[in-house]
Amino acid sequence: MQNEDGSWIIRMNHELNELIENAETVRFVKCRGIAWLGHMMRMDDRRTPKKIFEGKPMSTRIRG
Repeated sequence: MQNEDGSWIIRMNHELNELIENAETVRFVKCRGIAWLGHMMRMDDRRTPKKIFEGKPMSTRIRG
C-alpha cells in the first residue's frame, strides 16, 4: 500500500493480522500462491508471464 505521495507504507505485524482477520499467516500466503498458480494456468499462451512460467532454459548459467 502506498501513501498519497507515492511512498510505500511499512506495515506492522498487528496491522497485517487485522487485514487477514487473524488467519494463520503461513496458510494465508500458501492460499494466495495457489490462487496465483490458477491465474497463471488460465492465462493465454501468448502472454509473456505464461511463456516465462512454462519456459525451459536453453542452457546453463556460467560459473562466477
